[in-house]
Amino acid sequence: MEESFIRNLPKIGRIVENKYISYRKIAIILYDVENYKKDIARNNEQSEYIIKRVNVIDEHVEDKIYTALQKMDFRPLPFNVEEARKRLRNEYRFVVIEHRDAFIGWTWDAVNFIYIPELEETIKLKEKEAFSFNTYIQKEYRNKGLNKKMLHTKIFLLHEEQFTKEWGHIWYWNKPSLASFTHMGWKIIGTCHYFKFLNIKLRYRTYNKKECTI
Repeated sequence: MEESFIRNLPKIGRIVENKYISYRKIAIILYDVENYKKDIARNNEQSEYIIKRVNVIDEHVEDKIYTALQKMDFRPLPFNVEEARKRLRNEYRFVVIEHRDAFIGWTWDAVNFIYIPELEETIKLKEKEAFSFNTYIQKEYRNKGLNKKMLHTKIFLLHEEQFTKEWGHIWYWNKPSLASFTHMGWKIIGTCHYFKFLNIKLRYRTYNKKECTI
């Protein structure tokens, strides 16, 4: 009966979507960081775009984050400066791409744990496994291959730290993002269903248990 109900969740979710009832269908994606072999030619000195990891938020970095957030083409904002500091205290990895001394994009990796507000769930991560989230490129810089370069750089950096896997969630409706990740070598290894009606919450994952540990 449970499987039949899960199969009908998309139909139920389309009936009404508001604060009382909602349905989310998310692809669970995985990258094999341990066996990453691509030779990254990150010659930042000769490029107008600089990709780097940020470890500390000083006043200069704070101004760059604040300015970049105000230029985002959607709301609500995924984080603010204080949230960024909190993530870094939790050892999250923060990789940014700069152009003319301004942040034009970024990508985050959670370690140890991550809280996903859309699912109202905290996911615990194994040691040396990361969770990719909040990847963004400013609108005027899209379709230039910069997102791919930034994601490859962060995988390269995780590989250098001897991480083994990187997880992620992508909404199934976000086909461009899903295509971009899978083209880079990420695998769709499962699906997460989340149904909420008033105070009733149901999460259900279908995945390859040999690969998925979350």
